[in-house]
Amino acid sequence: MSIITWRTGTLLCTTALAAALVGCSATVTTTAPDTTTPTTPTTPTNMSISGQIAGSGSGLRMASMRQSSIDSFLRIDNPYSSQAVTLEDLLVSCVTFTVPPVAGSGGTVGADGRFTVTFPGTALNKNFGCFVSSITDTFDPIPMVFVDETKRAMNGDASKNSRIAVQDSINLPAIELNLDTKEATVDVATIESTTNTGATGEEVLAAPTGTKIDFTGDWSISLPSASGITMPAGYVAPCTPADVIAAEASGNKSACNGPIVGMRLYMQRMTGKVFTPTNVTACDTARNTGGSNPADLLAGACAGSTGTEDAYGIMMWTGDLDNVFGEGPAPTAEELAAILAGVDPQSSFNACGRKMGFTNTEAKVFGGVDLSLDPNYVASGSSATSNGKFYEGNYAFATSIDLSGTPETQAVYASNAGPGKPLQDVGNDQISLITDGWKVEEAQQAWSMGDCEQAWVTVGTRQVSVWRCYGKYDASGTSNWAAAVPVRQDNFGHGCYLESDATKAPLNFSNHNEYWNWGQAGEPTYVALTHYGDTPLAGTGYNGNKYTKLNFMPKNQDNQNMLEAPATVICENFGGMFNEDGSQFTGNGDATHVQWNSFASQNALCSELYTNAGTSQTKKVIALQCYANAYWQLKDLIKTYGKAGGVTTSCIREANFDYSATNEWDFFHQDGPAKAKGQVIFELFNYASNDSGSFTFEEVYGESFSSGNGGSSWTNCRVRSVETITITSISANKLLAEMTSFKNLIDTGNAVCVAEAQEGGRLDVGVKKSLFVLDRH
Repeated sequence: MSIITWRTGTLLCTTALAAALVGCSATVTTTAPDTTTPTTPTTPTNMSISGQIAGSGSGLRMASMRQSSIDSFLRIDNPYSSQAVTLEDLLVSCVTFTVPPVAGSGGTVGADGRFTVTFPGTALNKNFGCFVSSITDTFDPIPMVFVDETKRAMNGDASKNSRIAVQDSINLPAIELNLDTKEATVDVATIESTTNTGATGEEVLAAPTGTKIDFTGDWSISLPSASGITMPAGYVAPCTPADVIAAEASGNKSACNGPIVGMRLYMQRMTGKVFTPTNVTACDTARNTGGSNPADLLAGACAGSTGTEDAYGIMMWTGDLDNVFGEGPAPTAEELAAILAGVDPQSSFNACGRKMGFTNTEAKVFGGVDLSLDPNYVASGSSATSNGKFYEGNYAFATSIDLSGTPETQAVYASNAGPGKPLQDVGNDQISLITDGWKVEEAQQAWSMGDCEQAWVTVGTRQVSVWRCYGKYDASGTSNWAAAVPVRQDNFGHGCYLESDATKAPLNFSNHNEYWNWGQAGEPTYVALTHYGDTPLAGTGYNGNKYTKLNFMPKNQDNQNMLEAPATVICENFGGMFNEDGSQFTGNGDATHVQWNSFASQNALCSELYTNAGTSQTKKVIALQCYANAYWQLKDLIKTYGKAGGVTTSCIREANFDYSATNEWDFFHQDGPAKAKGQVIFELFNYASNDSGSFTFEEVYGESFSSGNGGSSWTNCRVRSVETITITSISANKLLAEMTSFKNLIDTGNAVCVAEAQEGGRLDVGVKKSLFVLDRH
């Protein structure tokens, strides 16, 4: 039985649409926007959005935030970096997503946390979004997210949207700003009308009626300027093919990590009705438990009825463009433009049977929507895949990937078969057998691994992530282990910085082994540390060491010098040894007294590791990490050689792993239904008016990358991603699309992660706001 269950969270992986819009899928006609004009009151001169910033999180001083007489401040608190921001340093900026977009005025925040943004009265009933930023650029703008606990997202969580539309001027009395997690949230229920006394929550939001635009179809991305639309401040246009080629050639691939002019996108709108459980509280409790059968939930705690209120879903697919920059010379800008225009926009969707990716039972239980009433809906059991239709049910993911058939794949097989490699020789063909849509059956452990796990410990007032390894201690030192007792060791990891940098900004270099090499300006000198950040280590069982090396040149992953000249580099390490019960270890912890346990030996089958793990979640995670390492190798091979063996017509599962997970169900990061390669999103769509709407999806996941010399060490950094897409009709054959992508680092106490979150780092955090036009293809 698959260990994957439908859990709370979101559908999209790390870079969401910003990375996924590199290929597409399409067809079907759309309905022109409703052109009837209902009778409306006279439009007021202005519309205002006022509010007050509150706060939460370990770094926020709540008492002082609500008293203007005290110099209040917010602080991101971790041992490697800090920043102080007064409330009066904050700015709230808002913009409507109309044609053309309109920016609000005002937004400065007072000492009491209050602000006001003013729009022209024409902004009523129009989508708008707001950001909290720092006028001193201390942190990236944080999108304001509106949470509606009365509605569900497709993953079962409360509905979230970074865009809303309102009927009146409004007040947001409690905006929860948390600089630790970079979140600014508003409970929809707290929204107040400032012109209609007593109106709150849903009563204040726009309530469009009539025929709503159906955006189903095949679309091509174009520049806003080509449609006479001026870009708002802070927004970027999509890259052109020439931009992409230039970015690829320069090595700065993130410069064009998003929509490309000429790229095709397929969208399928789904029309349903709101499904409401009879006992909402009981359903929420049962649904969030995880692992429950949706049919049992619908027949039990989540039993309910389908109402008359409309609900809408949106599915986006891309075609296969993974191989554009594979083996061989890169295409020219003209060749890339031709490739983009020629991609079959529905190939990925059709390969997966035009399925929803879940059952209508799951849609009712987790999304609170009944999709079976859509005229294009086809119930499970049908084998047809007619364009324009969508089919109930889960994806039938590929059970094997065939990379044979060309001289190139014959050659790559020679270097990718064997210990720790994903390819196998099946009948003299290079085929990988797949289970659960992502596990390579023949995958093997690439290196030996001790009996270790990630754990969280409390040091002072901090929760710190440690790498914990288990072993045994022999007090006699004879190494016969006859009277050995269990011990464990916790390692916080290391953090390095330049001695000349008073802020101790993290310095993540790849030639760490050379740091300890006598041939490079001598062995580092050692000093014991007594504090972790500002927390005393005395009595905690933990200790710290500081190593200083003179005249050292750190190098990046490409072996390039990171400084103009060698400098003094300091590295700090923290950890501790404990007895099995967690009490401080007092014995001799050297190699003659302690033997560390081994769990995974090199070349062991991942499947055997999983079986041998028994009930231990730690060991099951190690086994799944073994599978995941092979998955990434296989995915790279598919990207490079995927044209062979019909891979591009296979329904391949998209996987996302959290290497910091402590249990198997969190390791495979599936929040919501399973996602296929080429599928951008399936989410509920919120109409603000008949011709405009939006959706937001959010998730927390881990990004892993090599952090040691020669790829011998890996670091996992937990990040949070919030993506919002707004679609507005320009005409029957033209849409305006706005996309805001926001990603921030959660592991702010990890020096390596902090370094990679800085400018030029591999985590690519921050906010990106783009505007593009979709033309019917």
